[in-house]
Amino acid sequence: MIYTLKFTQAAKLDVQEAWVWYEEKQSGLGDDFILSIETIVTEITRNPLLFARKFNDLHIAPLRRFPYKVIYAVEEGEVIVIAVFHTSRNPTLWQERADD
Repeated sequence: MIYTLKFTQAAKLDVQEAWVWYEEKQSGLGDDFILSIETIVTEITRNPLLFARKFNDLHIAPLRRFPYKVIYAVEEGEVIVIAVFHTSRNPTLWQERADD
Protein backbone atom coordinates (compact mmCIF):
# COMPACT_ATOMS: atom_id res chain seq x y z
CA MET A 1 0.00 0.00 0.00
CA ILE A 2 1.31 3.42 -0.92
CA TYR A 3 0.28 6.12 1.50
CA THR A 4 -0.83 9.58 0.47
CA LEU A 5 1.46 12.42 1.43
CA LYS A 6 0.72 15.77 3.03
CA PHE A 7 3.17 18.49 4.07
CA THR A 8 2.04 20.94 6.72
CA GLN A 9 2.55 24.62 5.92
CA ALA A 10 5.39 24.72 8.47
CA ALA A 11 7.13 21.78 6.77
CA LYS A 12 6.76 23.44 3.37
CA LEU A 13 8.36 26.55 4.80
CA ASP A 14 11.22 24.45 6.24
CA VAL A 15 11.94 23.06 2.77
CA GLN A 16 11.69 26.45 1.09
CA GLU A 17 14.05 28.10 3.58
CA ALA A 18 16.61 25.30 3.23
CA TRP A 19 16.40 25.46 -0.56
CA VAL A 20 17.11 29.20 -0.52
CA TRP A 21 20.03 28.75 1.88
CA TYR A 22 21.63 26.02 -0.23
CA GLU A 23 21.09 27.92 -3.49
CA GLU A 24 22.84 30.94 -1.98
CA LYS A 25 25.81 28.71 -1.13
CA GLN A 26 26.04 27.11 -4.57
CA SER A 27 23.79 27.21 -7.60
CA GLY A 28 22.01 23.87 -8.01
CA LEU A 29 22.65 22.72 -4.45
CA GLY A 30 19.12 23.67 -3.44
CA ASP A 31 17.80 21.48 -6.23
CA ASP A 32 19.96 18.62 -4.93
CA PHE A 33 18.37 19.18 -1.52
CA ILE A 34 14.89 18.91 -3.07
CA LEU A 35 15.88 15.67 -4.82
CA SER A 36 17.06 14.31 -1.48
CA ILE A 37 13.69 15.21 0.07
CA GLU A 38 11.85 13.55 -2.82
CA THR A 39 13.91 10.37 -2.42
CA ILE A 40 13.24 9.99 1.30
CA VAL A 41 9.56 10.90 0.91
CA THR A 42 9.20 8.17 -1.72
CA GLU A 43 10.67 5.67 0.72
CA ILE A 44 8.39 6.92 3.48
CA THR A 45 5.20 6.66 1.40
CA ARG A 46 6.09 3.12 0.38
CA ASN A 47 6.85 1.99 3.91
CA PRO A 48 6.11 4.63 6.56
CA LEU A 49 6.96 2.29 9.43
CA LEU A 50 10.50 1.79 8.13
CA PHE A 51 11.82 4.65 10.23
CA ALA A 52 11.78 4.58 14.02
CA ARG A 53 9.20 6.32 16.16
CA LYS A 54 10.97 8.75 18.42
CA PHE A 55 8.59 11.31 19.87
CA ASN A 56 4.83 11.17 20.43
CA ASP A 57 4.40 8.54 17.72
CA LEU A 58 6.31 10.66 15.21
CA HIS A 59 8.75 8.99 12.87
CA ILE A 60 12.11 10.51 11.97
CA ALA A 61 13.81 9.82 8.65
CA PRO A 62 17.30 11.21 8.00
CA LEU A 63 18.31 12.60 4.64
CA ARG A 64 21.38 10.88 3.25
CA ARG A 65 23.34 13.81 1.89
CA PHE A 66 22.14 16.75 3.96
CA PRO A 67 22.04 17.19 7.75
CA TYR A 68 18.24 17.21 7.89
CA LYS A 69 15.56 14.91 9.17
CA VAL A 70 11.99 14.51 7.99
CA ILE A 71 9.60 14.28 10.93
CA TYR A 72 6.23 12.76 10.12
CA ALA A 73 3.12 11.09 11.49
CA VAL A 74 1.23 8.16 10.01
CA GLU A 75 -2.54 8.40 10.18
CA GLU A 76 -5.06 6.18 8.37
CA GLY A 77 -3.27 5.74 5.05
CA GLU A 78 -1.70 9.18 5.11
CA VAL A 79 1.80 10.40 5.88
CA ILE A 80 1.82 13.91 7.33
CA VAL A 81 5.19 15.66 7.29
CA ILE A 82 5.28 18.14 10.16
CA ALA A 83 8.91 19.27 9.85
CA VAL A 84 12.04 19.10 7.75
CA PHE A 85 14.59 20.01 10.35
CA HIS A 86 18.32 20.68 10.42
CA THR A 87 19.98 18.34 12.90
CA SER A 88 21.88 21.14 14.67
CA ARG A 89 18.71 23.05 15.60
CA ASN A 90 16.97 22.70 18.92
CA PRO A 91 14.50 19.79 18.57
CA THR A 92 11.98 21.44 20.87
CA LEU A 93 11.11 23.71 17.94
CA TRP A 94 9.70 20.83 15.88
CA GLN A 95 8.41 19.02 18.95
CA GLU A 96 6.12 21.99 19.62
CA ARG A 97 4.53 21.35 16.22
CA ALA A 98 3.64 17.84 17.30
CA ASP A 99 1.36 19.27 19.96
CA ASP A 100 -0.62 21.30 17.39
